Amino acid sequence: MKHVIQSPVTIWAILVAATLASYLFQLEAMQFDPRIMGSAILVIAFFKVRLIGLRYMEIDEAILPLRLAFEAWVIAVAVALLVLFWIAR
Repeated sequence: MKHVIQSPVTIWAILVAATLASYLFQLEAMQFDPRIMGSAILVIAFFKVRLIGLRYMEIDEAILPLRLAFEAWVIAVAVALLVLFWIAR
């Protein structure tokens, strides 16, 4: 499969930027609805999980059933945590 982003350094830079964005959302959580900010941080975290799994663990090169299982797991766990986050507050 042809990768849009080839360089591991580019992936690392995206991960660092996502981490900084999560930190900035955490700082702004008191000025806005904490649920929305918390949800944004969770979405960023699962974007990072997916990116690491696909590129660094090379799941994007794996057989289709394995990739679909990974994608389904990421979506299922992210949705479950977001639902629990909204119910608990």
